[in-house]
Amino acid sequence: MSVDFRGLTDDLRMLVACIKERCSIAERKIEQQKQEIAQLNSRIAELEALNEEITSKYQSLQAGMTMSGSAEDVSALKDRYLALVREIDDCIGLMQHGR
Repeated sequence: MSVDFRGLTDDLRMLVACIKERCSIAERKIEQQKQEIAQLNSRIAELEALNEEITSKYQSLQAGMTMSGSAEDVSALKDRYLALVREIDDCIGLMQHGR
């Protein structure tokens, strides 16, 4: 029984070359994925900044609506006050004519 060391060595070299090639392919894929992750992280940061800006604008609009709601309340109170003043003036006028 004879062992073909030369054939085994050639097979081993071929398998090592195949493993190196697969490692190179895997390393390239890893680099591509790292680049994609970096791009996605950058996009996430942009979207978070945009979200903060939009949220801030929304809160400002909400505050503005609340303020305008208060202004409407003040206007309604002013109208009621003026109506009361007119009614008092009318009563005073009636009292003066009645004398």
